[in-house]
Amino acid sequence: MLKIPGMMAVTIFEDLQDEVGPEVFPDRVRRTLERRIARWRALHGEDKEVYFPQRHDPGRQALSDFTVTDSLGVTIAGEPFRIACTISGWPAAAGSMCG
Repeated sequence: MLKIPGMMAVTIFEDLQDEVGPEVFPDRVRRTLERRIARWRALHGEDKEVYFPQRHDPGRQALSDFTVTDSLGVTIAGEPFRIACTISGWPAAAGSMCG
C-alpha cells in the first residue's frame, strides 16, 4: 500500500482503523504514522524529479545563435560575432545591456 503512487498517509491510517479497529490505532497516533510514512517514502519510495531553475538576469548573459547582426560591426578574429539576449531574444552587440 505504501508503494501505490498518490496514496495518502491518512488513507492508510483510516484503512488500518477499519481493519483492526480504532482501539489499536487511535486517532492520536495518526500524525506519528504520517511522519513515519513520509520518512519511509523519502528513503525507499520512488525517485523524485529534481529541478534546478535557471536565472537569466538582463545584461549578464547572452546566447550565440544564427541571428544576423553583421551591420553592428562586431567581430572576433575577423569573423562577425552573432549574439542574442537571453531575456528578449533580440540581437545585440557584445557587451551591451540586454533587456
